[in-house]
Amino acid sequence: MIISPGGTIDIETVLDGSLEQLQKIVGGYIQILPINCNGYKYMVCNEEGLRLGLWINNIATKIYGRQILGTAILAREGEIK
Repeated sequence: MIISPGGTIDIETVLDGSLEQLQKIVGGYIQILPINCNGYKYMVCNEEGLRLGLWINNIATKIYGRQILGTAILAREGEIK
């Protein structure tokens, strides 16, 4: 599941779990955060979101409990290589 800062949720994109795909989606270096939300185990976001001036992602922030900037990916066990 891909969550944009504007609130758009994409459940159609198939994740191959590669570093290249994850970096392309979040727009740079990734940070993997542990979560436990409806079967999702990880949140992937841009590690440099603050430095890059990315927008606050309100949905991802609510899920994680701390501020998340930019696009976020929710992944299940085994979806990230």
